[in-house]
Amino acid sequence: MKRPWLPAALSILALACGGGGTSAPPASFTLSLTPASMRLLPSARATTTVLLKADEGFAGAVDLDAQGLGNDLAAQFQPARVDLPMGGSAQAVLTVSAADTMPAAQRVLTVRSRSGALTQSADLRLDIPAAKIFPVTTYLNQDQANLPFLAYQDGNGPWISVDGQGGLYKLPISDPAGRFGLVYGAICRVGDFTSWDVNGFFETTADTSALYVAFFCNPQPGPPPETFDLGGLLKNAGGQAGLISANSGLWGFDPGAPRYDLKLYRGLGDFVAATYPDLGNYIPSRFIVERARDTQGSGTRDLDFASEGVDPLPRQPILRPALESGETLQGSVQYQTSGGQTVFLGNGRNLAEYAPFPTAAGVAGDAYVYGFQAFTSDASRTVVGSTTASPGPLSPRLPSAFAPFTITPEGTTRLRLGLTWNAITPVPENHQATFSQRTSLEEAYWYVAFSRRWLGEAARFTWMPPDLSAIPGFDPHFYFRPGVPLSVRMDQSGSQAAATLPEPIARGFAMAAGAPLGQAFAPLREPLAPRGGRSFQVRRIPAALLASGPPENFYASRTQGFTP
Repeated sequence: MKRPWLPAALSILALACGGGGTSAPPASFTLSLTPASMRLLPSARATTTVLLKADEGFAGAVDLDAQGLGNDLAAQFQPARVDLPMGGSAQAVLTVSAADTMPAAQRVLTVRSRSGALTQSADLRLDIPAAKIFPVTTYLNQDQANLPFLAYQDGNGPWISVDGQGGLYKLPISDPAGRFGLVYGAICRVGDFTSWDVNGFFETTADTSALYVAFFCNPQPGPPPETFDLGGLLKNAGGQAGLISANSGLWGFDPGAPRYDLKLYRGLGDFVAATYPDLGNYIPSRFIVERARDTQGSGTRDLDFASEGVDPLPRQPILRPALESGETLQGSVQYQTSGGQTVFLGNGRNLAEYAPFPTAAGVAGDAYVYGFQAFTSDASRTVVGSTTASPGPLSPRLPSAFAPFTITPEGTTRLRLGLTWNAITPVPENHQATFSQRTSLEEAYWYVAFSRRWLGEAARFTWMPPDLSAIPGFDPHFYFRPGVPLSVRMDQSGSQAAATLPEPIARGFAMAAGAPLGQAFAPLREPLAPRGGRSFQVRRIPAALLASGPPENFYASRTQGFTP
């Protein structure tokens, strides 16, 4: 039988498909990265998405790994094994982290996938800039622990959530000027009442080298209470009221009380005590000091301190500054030990005189701290200062008057307030704002502070709180509630001397428990009573100690009511 004629092309095709020809390649898959290049800071992490797509005819498990890590990079895949359906796709997330000591470099990692004998790979390019590590140590009550959320901003970059390691956060700062922003928050629930607290600091590594933050929820100093014998303190001062400055606040006792019980946080601390014949001006009749004492030692305490107990010297005058119409003057002069404990030498409105603590009672690091404020119902002008020498007559120099601050609301269900600080004289060193909003069962509280170098020497400044809703741990209640009255206090502060901050702050200023966080930059403390509730304590460690003479800082503030 005669074979049918076939075109040449079909003849060739038939031979190729027949026995004895080469087999087709097995079905496989592809791998790609999004993004394929990213910026990675030392001590930080960055993520990319690994996308796998299967050809028709392929299905199976694919294992992922990374090559080229060296000793200073680490990689983690989630998941590290992906099951690819036939003709389908699947994803994994690759997290790359860099060591604290990672030098500036351009690195290339090879992301590899393997399924049996099949392999695919793609390059991941890393831009690792030079960076300085800024440490933040956080405490919940008395224990070093992570806060519910903490995020930071490198220069003007995006806000990044940071994981702490047992309360230690390492923030890589690559901004050429060392500028960074830091926002953190905590939640306190006591019975049916809940408070959401947020703090923000916008600084430079040239101003501050470390930050210590402690959040106390329902702070109750204790246990156990210790009994103090007040006989030595009340010597020649019988029947007078007194104050004891201990590690958890400023404590008062009634006239004639022979003993007093205090519940104190554990550790070593200074004690300062004084008796006052007249609580209208808090000019003391006797002082006593004891340093580095075990605050929870056993037994009855003899609050005598004969070696440092002294009677005050003659009073020194205060030269009152000129006041504007409607202003009232109040002032405070205090003595502060190097350990941060403070007691009044005089306090009150229209204060006319004070009694200085004798220089013989002081040691290196002790300081006189004074502050004077001219205020109306919604605004104030304040000057605070300190000196390590026994001061002579004080002449307060208040800042000039200033225009009102302005507030611009944005958003509805998640309200944010744009704030504008107007220029005052001299040029401010710091800008601060405090927001508080409270209902019968809830409270929201924000405090933010901006240093002069972060502002770039600006005398007038506008700021909008960041939208942190995407940051893990950022509870929506940290936003203010529409329809609930909101109090906004805005402050500006600066220096009228060569130094930028009072000396006690330059040594690391730690607030007493319960103090408003807005006083973190001011050495002036109001009397504190032990109480429940919540509070942040902040201790800033400046990058350099002051070498100049006694500085004075001014503060101008205004408080406005606002209903969103």
